[in-house]
Amino acid sequence: MKLSRFFLPVMCMSAALSGCSSKPETADIQKDLAAAYACPLIELSDVKKVDGAEANGKLYEVAFTHTVSVKGGADASAKLFSEWAYLEAQVQPTQIALDKAYFDADVRMAQGQISGGRDADPEVQRLSKAKEQLAASLATLMPCETIEAVTRLQVMRTAAEEAAKSGQAQIAVPVAIKVRG
Repeated sequence: MKLSRFFLPVMCMSAALSGCSSKPETADIQKDLAAAYACPLIELSDVKKVDGAEANGKLYEVAFTHTVSVKGGADASAKLFSEWAYLEAQVQPTQIALDKAYFDADVRMAQGQISGGRDADPEVQRLSKAKEQLAASLATLMPCETIEAVTRLQVMRTAAEEAAKSGQAQIAVPVAIKVRG
């Protein structure tokens, strides 16, 4: 498995550590990162404080590394990324079809062919329901609520998709990324 390096500007770390009366240690960083990556799909490991220096009195700048992994390993990653890509690929076509159905319903309404508004049109109702189901499926698949967690998963998914597009015979599904902050 190839680990990619990415830089993570963790503004919340600076804010959280700015009021510290002592120098933050690895346990403090671990706690803040666990909150930032709060997601049932992600595991946080190998948190290490690399360096730190006091800046402007109570502010303490910390350099650290950590690993973010998909729980369940390569099989879970492959399944997650595949289902995520499949569902996301349906979002735009569904929205376009719904927009067209709204337009067609508006035309029929103006011609007196529909009563009760455009939302009463069967095609609008069908596509609205499909859009809602798609959004619910994506929310169930990706229950992560923090931007940090979603961003890390997107980075790993993009790496998997790029490997697939490059025609690699055996694609190493990214399971984890090493991050330096």
